[in-house]
Amino acid sequence: MTDGRSGRLPTVGPDAGEGSSGAVAAADLRLVIPAIVAWAAAAAAPAIGPGPSLWVALAVAVAVAVAVGLSTARASSLLAARRRRLPGRGTRTVRQRRVGPDGGRAAPGGAARTWLPALAAALLCGAAALAGTALRADSRASGPVADLAAGGAAVRAELILTGDPVLQRGAAPRRADLVIVRARTVQITGRGTGWLVRQPVLILAREDGWLGLLPGSRVMTNGRLQPARDGDDVAAVLSASGRPVQTRAPPMLQRSAGALRAAMRDAAARLSGRERGLLPGLVDGDVSGLDPDVSDEFRAAGLSHLTAVSGANCAIVLAVVLTVARRVRLGRWPAGILGLLALGFFVLLARPSPSVLRASITGALGVVAVATGRTRAALPALGCSVLVLVLMDPALARSPGFALSVAATAGIVVLAPGWRVSLRRRLPAPVADAVAVAAAAQIACTPVLAAMGSTMSLVAVPANLLAAPAVAPATVLGIVAAVAQLIWSPLSALPTQLAGLACRWLVAVAHVSAGVSAGRLPLPGGVAGFLVAVAATVSLVFLVRRRRTRRPLGAVVAGLLVANIALVPILHVGWPPRGWQLVACDVGQGDALVINVGAGGYVLVDAGPDPGLVRSCLSQLGVGALALVVITHDHSDHVEGLPGVLGRMPVGGVAVGPLREPALEWDRLRRWAGDAGVAIRTLSTGTTFALGQSSWQVLGPRTVLHGTDSDPNNASLVLRVQLPALSILLTGDAEQPLQDQLLQGVPLSADVLKVPHHGSDRQESSFLHDVHARTAIVSVGAGNSYGHPSMRTIGLLERDGAAVFRTDTNGAIAVLRAQSGLLTVVPRGERHVSVNAAGPPARARDRVRDSTSAMWRWTRAPPALSTSRRQSCARACSTRRLETRRLRAALWPRDETNRNSVNGLSAEAWWGYHRIPKNSR
Repeated sequence: MTDGRSGRLPTVGPDAGEGSSGAVAAADLRLVIPAIVAWAAAAAAPAIGPGPSLWVALAVAVAVAVAVGLSTARASSLLAARRRRLPGRGTRTVRQRRVGPDGGRAAPGGAARTWLPALAAALLCGAAALAGTALRADSRASGPVADLAAGGAAVRAELILTGDPVLQRGAAPRRADLVIVRARTVQITGRGTGWLVRQPVLILAREDGWLGLLPGSRVMTNGRLQPARDGDDVAAVLSASGRPVQTRAPPMLQRSAGALRAAMRDAAARLSGRERGLLPGLVDGDVSGLDPDVSDEFRAAGLSHLTAVSGANCAIVLAVVLTVARRVRLGRWPAGILGLLALGFFVLLARPSPSVLRASITGALGVVAVATGRTRAALPALGCSVLVLVLMDPALARSPGFALSVAATAGIVVLAPGWRVSLRRRLPAPVADAVAVAAAAQIACTPVLAAMGSTMSLVAVPANLLAAPAVAPATVLGIVAAVAQLIWSPLSALPTQLAGLACRWLVAVAHVSAGVSAGRLPLPGGVAGFLVAVAATVSLVFLVRRRRTRRPLGAVVAGLLVANIALVPILHVGWPPRGWQLVACDVGQGDALVINVGAGGYVLVDAGPDPGLVRSCLSQLGVGALALVVITHDHSDHVEGLPGVLGRMPVGGVAVGPLREPALEWDRLRRWAGDAGVAIRTLSTGTTFALGQSSWQVLGPRTVLHGTDSDPNNASLVLRVQLPALSILLTGDAEQPLQDQLLQGVPLSADVLKVPHHGSDRQESSFLHDVHARTAIVSVGAGNSYGHPSMRTIGLLERDGAAVFRTDTNGAIAVLRAQSGLLTVVPRGERHVSVNAAGPPARARDRVRDSTSAMWRWTRAPPALSTSRRQSCARACSTRRLETRRLRAALWPRDETNRNSVNGLSAEAWWGYHRIPKNSR
């Protein structure tokens, strides 16, 4: 498999686009444009709907057929018109010869013959993507599985697993651990009837018996079907009960891949510290043992692609296989077949994630191109891989991972060759290649990151340059260690330790890069952010290509980087604002508030539902130690984030309320505190204590209530915190019974109110009125299934003159008292809002409305509604709450003896499923 001129294997990848002279070959867009059209059509189809999508696809197909037919007829008539009879001779046909722009013979029909086939192909690909997406959506929304799910039927199902079971911790309020696995139905029986049906489903189950299963396993299980969320690519959600019964083992290839993954984990267990979990993630994408701190640091440094298998891993595998084939002097076709087999097994090993699928098809096309001697087809190969994958699985069109993978590869293919040629004139070839590839990938991914509302790492390019030399050795040595572990365990010791050295370097690079102050640049989100980023990216590339603007642009960029990295921390421009006294962290559907008590001390009130989110918030605030952690009550959305704090930073103690329910969460809290060596203290009503410059008073609960709708909520600690210039009322999830207790002579007035129970409608209006808060903070998760916050509660707060801020729309919220005496609220990434805390509620309400009128234009928080509109929204929310209560009553009976039944597991699994972000399932 050698090039006839040089005796060496031709290169596959970005280098294939350059000729021997260093010139960059012209872009071949014959397959790129159809791929883009198909991608856009598949992404837009869910918003259009199945029915309209099919009609649009049919109309486009008919229009293309008519246009092609008319063009062919016109070309035939032009040919007939050019025939003429020569004088004095018999009939003879003479074709007029037309000369094209390149001096060659031009086809009749003019320029239309050049663009019409390409346009027709692109439109037909778009129509096929529309029709395929619509048909898939229609098949999942109809049929026996969807009908059974709509009624919440109990079923017995025979399934084939299509993914690895994943343990999701803290996903449900009463059962903290759930196993999530994708599967395809084979046979399903419900309501006395059986069907043979193939539909994708998502299984939610307990740990028992599921975690050891491999993709391809055929199992039988009982459970209850529920409808999937809007936009999910499954027909239903199956809440399984009991252990699965395996009826058929997975295929041999899956067993081999599973054994190799297990051997990789066993080999990596020899390593110590953070490298133990990184090596399997780097080699085969297994991040089950990855330290959350390492994951956060890799993400902050722009190296998160290393913890998930991507095109780089596929390229390394192909490079090794083709290099070995060249050494043993295999021919092109044998080497190509060997490369395809190795690539296919690597996809099984790493699991077919969107980036792996894209990279594998691109790599397979590259291998075929090498085998056939056509090595300059990188961009068409990328277009073909995108087109094939989108037509096969339209759900990939809406996958952020797939978009990032394609964008990075396109940047490397299109931008890197020209940049490489320019940089080689000033830098050594290896350094120039690495800089060009890293910069091109980062630039190309910026629009996608902007659309996701993410941030761009300013240290990503240098971090990737430093990490690049260790990636290939760690990957290759990790695979060698896994194979050696399968053969004989002691053989894997040496390659594992060598791979550990490479991983240690990667961890060090990520740690240092993530620690750079102001190393991340926030990007706007949504379609507007995407368009702005595209315009900025195109302008930047255009300016870089022009010699006159290249140096001034470089000076401006360097100045901005220096200002952002060096000066921003000194000037403290941005978020959090200097002098913040209270921050409500954005932790989703849960509570986590940080209070600055002065003298370098901080108190965390509740820890939210996710350890990573609360740890990220504390890191952004620069909090490295906590004087106290207060847990208002023991529900998972206030407790499950504790592992992100305990054992990871110094904590002075944990304060809890009087009720020890739910028992499971209380046991977990005690275990976490005991493992970290942190004492637990119970706070009772009337207790007062001082921390730093703050004074704390426990207002409730006076007595522990039993028999309410939620005893833990009504046993929440209610505390009043007095800071030097700010008073705060912390209410946990207190509902009406506890609020009625607090109305009996307890001073409630405060500048800032943490709205009870995420702003639910279970509020006592007189309680909210007596607080007289000028700022109300609602800690609530976006898109939660409870309808929080209630429009009634928002209306009551606004009527009393409070400016309402919500973490689901404003993000994290900081509160401080300015020197002028105004209360200043700073939502993350948004402008300051000053709220005057003086005056009676009626007068303050007018001032608040005036001072916040500009704020509504800059935030996504809803403006004040008219009375009729508020009443309409209240009726809609009331109807939704009633339907939700009826559903819960049907799924989760009140009988305590039935809690462990299929219905009980279904309700808690269903609740947990709706709290899990789509990209983490």
